[in-house]
Amino acid sequence: MRNLLTNPEGEITRPEFLKGLGFVAALIAASAALYFGSMQATASMPVQTTAMLPFLGVILFFVVATTAYFSWCIFAKRLRARGFSSNWPTICLVAIGGWAVTRFAARQIIGTGG
Repeated sequence: MRNLLTNPEGEITRPEFLKGLGFVAALIAASAALYFGSMQATASMPVQTTAMLPFLGVILFFVVATTAYFSWCIFAKRLRARGFSSNWPTICLVAIGGWAVTRFAARQIIGTGG
């Protein structure tokens, strides 16, 4: 499993791809449960006790970064096995990252972005 998630080189079969994708989905579900659970827990707390909440943001940042890298490795291997270039996951990751940055900039700097 470690080689599947952390090494973008090589090729994988469909069952290995589904196994890695299931692990990534479980990691996403666990981090979402942690995030929304902490929001519910801190909703009724006084302001002084919610000062620890930004530390959860640091943890979730690393979880999201790790999940993105795991997904990139899995998709690069699977696309290579299917005969495609392994650059497609990089292109998609850059596109999604660019979209996220522009949404953040629109929200924080301009004050729009829904």
